[in-house]
Amino acid sequence: SVVAAEDEPSQLAMLLHVAVVVASRLAMMMVAVVVTDLAAMVVT
Repeated sequence: SVVAAEDEPSQLAMLLHVAVVVASRLAMMMVAVVVTDLAAMVVT
């Protein structure tokens, strides 16, 4: 149980890191979609 207790924070940090990476990628994708939509509106 001591090993598990020591292992938990690293798991939490890894989960947090993965969440941050996924969120940043989603944000970049959304920004790219908005930019392309704006570019299409400007062109047309």
